Amino acid sequence: MFAADLLKYKNHGNGVFIRWKSFFLFVLGKEEYWKQIDTHWEITYTNTGGHVESNENMLDATRREVLEEVGCELVIISANQTVLCDLENPALSHFTLEDKICPLLIYNSSELQMSVCVYLGVINSTPVPMMEVPALILLPLNLLQGGELSLLLDEGGIITVQNGRKIPKNSILKPFGSIAILVNHWEEFLAIKSFSSFLES
Repeated sequence: MFAADLLKYKNHGNGVFIRWKSFFLFVLGKEEYWKQIDTHWEITYTNTGGHVESNENMLDATRREVLEEVGCELVIISANQTVLCDLENPALSHFTLEDKICPLLIYNSSELQMSVCVYLGVINSTPVPMMEVPALILLPLNLLQGGELSLLLDEGGIITVQNGRKIPKNSILKPFGSIAILVNHWEEFLAIKSFSSFLES
């Protein structure tokens, strides 16, 4: 079985959990998706990624998105086991696939009518927010669940904001999409050998 056999929809997306030095790298959502709740702002963060274009395969699209969004060359690491779920109802199934480079996660979204492969990857140059990305948040392993921005920064997180954009200081950052699946099923992902090795590298 191959990753393509698990993709339910014709529209395909890609993503990657990126490590840079001792941090995980995430992008903040666009300003139009920020929500003001009482006295603070709620801002989501997720992995880099986007749509697979008609002339691309999944791996090429993943590398392109990282280059476009954070300006870095990506090295993709194959997962020895792939988790499958529906985004709206993430009960997890596990598969051993035959692809040369296997994703860690595949999710299908009925709301988006899209199937997404999410890989593991590393970058070796300093990431910067580019294009539509307002900011990057770099989080050590113990902060992946998000929280108040000020506390995340006090505890070792780093935020890099694109020139001309501002992130409200009273923001609460919340995981979204594939990172929410990862955080909510952390122990199950941790049991996957290639993922636990990825965390230690």
